[in-house]
Amino acid sequence: MEAPHVMVVGDEAHLPGNPHKYDDLLCPPAIIDPMAVEGGEEKGKKHKIRRETGDYDAAHHRFRTLTKEYSQQYAPLYYHRLQKMRPRLLQAAKERWEGKLGVSSSSSSTAKLPRIVNKILELRADEEVIVAGTLYKEMPLRPNILESYAKERSIIPPPLRSNYVSEKDRLIIEDESGRISLVGVDLPTDLVVTGIIVAIRGVELKDGDFQVDDIIFTGIPMQLKRPILEKDKYVALVSGINIGEEVRNPLAVQLMVDYLSGHIGGAAEQEFESRISRLIIAGNSLVPPEEKTDGAAVKNYQKVLCQLAASMHVDIMPGAGDPANFVLPQQPFNPCLFPTASRYATFSSVTNPYQCRVDGLFIVGHSGQPVDDIKKYIDPSKTDTLRIMEDTLNWSHLAPTTPDTLGAYPFSGEDPFVLDECPHIYFAANQATYDSKLITGPKGQVVRLISVPSFTKTSTIVLVNLKTLATHPITFNADLDL
Repeated sequence: MEAPHVMVVGDEAHLPGNPHKYDDLLCPPAIIDPMAVEGGEEKGKKHKIRRETGDYDAAHHRFRTLTKEYSQQYAPLYYHRLQKMRPRLLQAAKERWEGKLGVSSSSSSTAKLPRIVNKILELRADEEVIVAGTLYKEMPLRPNILESYAKERSIIPPPLRSNYVSEKDRLIIEDESGRISLVGVDLPTDLVVTGIIVAIRGVELKDGDFQVDDIIFTGIPMQLKRPILEKDKYVALVSGINIGEEVRNPLAVQLMVDYLSGHIGGAAEQEFESRISRLIIAGNSLVPPEEKTDGAAVKNYQKVLCQLAASMHVDIMPGAGDPANFVLPQQPFNPCLFPTASRYATFSSVTNPYQCRVDGLFIVGHSGQPVDDIKKYIDPSKTDTLRIMEDTLNWSHLAPTTPDTLGAYPFSGEDPFVLDECPHIYFAANQATYDSKLITGPKGQVVRLISVPSFTKTSTIVLVNLKTLATHPITFNADLDL
């Protein structure tokens, strides 16, 4: 029988100081120090490698909902989103359009910036203007309340779809005063979703539609300068462990735990493992029980967390299938679920979405719901997870489809999903495959985008080098060849 082993995959998978000597598999974390020799008597003296630590700022407090009041409507959330983003959007409009003629402008027009309209109701026919508002995407194929009514009345409902895009989709822009339909040959109808804040330049037609010459988004927000670290240091990302799932191979999870806690590999391997300063478990860690159980899945997950927290800092986020609130932002797990793990100073239960600063680098991510929801309402042939993530940066919003098609808490005085600062590392978890991309914004922003795969499907975690922003996927092969 061949022993299970750790396998590093991917184009960026070269790990410095990683010799992959599998004959040293499962050796204890205490290693032999060949330099510890005094007169030849203490040759082979053991010592433990110290785990790297770093400055940490728990910056996810904006996602905490201290009150649980659901009597208010969702209109204030959209209103605050628009009001907060309008100044940045109009500034971007001036930078793009000042001194440029619009398509609908007459030949006698000057290159003066069109009039900025504060409210849609102030539009006048045949006048070129700039107006900001919230996009609404009208989609005939999108599910509606009539389907639920049909099920109750035993009427055969239409088949379920994974995507609702059609040629009949159309865009509407709205604000607190009113709405107007958009027309134009270059509208990105199949690549946008409801909830995005945009500025449009064009002319209201006599039939009541708005002829769009150009459309812009808020753009990637400003980014603080990334600190330069003196040595390599890593943050590990994993999602979709799904403890409690019968088809899951528990050996792969244990291999991951042993690797991160320093129980796998020889001296060089353990030295590299010691540079992993923090682990972020990004949701879908537990399989929701279909009926009452003895809580075995939670107990097993706590054992995993205790092993990890005994050797490193661990942040756990809830996901769509975890025992947490359904709407975003999901609140931290109740400490009573993990009473033993919660005693570790290295253990933190955090929100979803989540953001933090590690050694000065701004890390933002979520358990995957915003990306998965957006995929239902855009053309799947023209985009993927990383493209959607890049788009949300350009839209300056983590979850634009909230609260239209993705559940969200009805905030009345803020929208915590608006991005005020550009992250250095941005991840979306529980995706089908691993992927990564380094993008550069128009004002020098540099962001590492990471699609974190489901561990159940891929047995893969992702290491991010805080010094270089390089990513290293690591796959744990738990297959036993008899």
